[in-house]
Amino acid sequence: MDSRLRAAGAGVLYFVIVFAAGFAFGTMRTLFLVPQVGDVAAVSIEAPLILGVSWVAARFCVRHLSVSTAATSRLGLGPNKSIVV
Repeated sequence: MDSRLRAAGAGVLYFVIVFAAGFAFGTMRTLFLVPQVGDVAAVSIEAPLILGVSWVAARFCVRHLSVSTAATSRLGLGPNKSIVV
């Protein structure tokens, strides 16, 4: 598989994982935390959780899809117009 395609696939997988986690956390925050502790406190509780998921998801995607260590491949994980296939 081409390294640009592999990096793009890892980026898509990362997006799906973090979006799903954010959707789940946001639903739980809105339904359960906000009525108990308020808006600001609920977001403060959720933020470290979603950051942790993002960290683990990024490492998983890079390792699982064997993205090259080259800077161009790693930068290709993000929204970058130069990697469009």
